[in-house]
Amino acid sequence: MNYKKLAVLLLSAAYIFCLSAIFTADLYYRRSLAAKDRKISPTKALGYINKAIFLNPVRSTYRYQKYYLLKMFYANRKAKSACHLSQTAKQNLLSKGIQNLEKAIELEPTKPSYHLFYALSLIKRDLLRGKEIPKIARQELRRAVELKPYSELYQQIYNQRLSSI
Repeated sequence: MNYKKLAVLLLSAAYIFCLSAIFTADLYYRRSLAAKDRKISPTKALGYINKAIFLNPVRSTYRYQKYYLLKMFYANRKAKSACHLSQTAKQNLLSKGIQNLEKAIELEPTKPSYHLFYALSLIKRDLLRGKEIPKIARQELRRAVELKPYSELYQQIYNQRLSSI
């Protein structure tokens, strides 16, 4: 067998492997979406989204979904198991959610909703800790409005949050 054929064979196998990883990651992502409709538990959905992130770490929507699931635990609305969490555990969930939003923004910086939820999460975290709101929260709110200037909701949140900060 010559080296060209071997190289083509190896590249084809690598290509097929990458495609299957991407499709499998998307399958796990879609399964994690079932937590919004309460079809599966948030814990199971979190496991699915972690697998999706492992298989395809460059997709920002996976990070945003992980933020959403962590927020579900924190908010204690849809996750019954969250009622047993201490305040420290809830703050850790919020911090993990913020880290996932930071990564999502890094992967897709032009998505206004990422900036908005990142700013709101920073504000919530620092208010819970009794700290002053960081400048980055204000910058992220401005950035969200700049990226989506036609949104009345974004403008309203921006004005409301900046006046309360």
